[in-house]
Amino acid sequence: MVIEFNATKDAANRRKHGVSLALIGDLTATITGEARTVAGEPRQFVIGMVDGLTFYAVFVVRGEVLRPVSVRRAHQERVLDEAEIARRT
Repeated sequence: MVIEFNATKDAANRRKHGVSLALIGDLTATITGEARTVAGEPRQFVIGMVDGLTFYAVFVVRGEVLRPVSVRRAHQERVLDEAEIARRT
């Protein structure tokens, strides 16, 4: 799958969260699921590790293209909440 994003969105993510959207390609996924639907397009999330740090990423898939919406460090509460939801499904 190809990962695509624009430079302006990447710069905004770097300013806000301190990491590039490209990091999504390096995540070792531990938890995945549906985030929400925006403008009729379902968004998905992944929680995964890079270099021992946990990250939370939201993305959309359009055909064979994965488009990251946001990538940031994961808060422990978010990881625990999503793990509990995944365990129940």
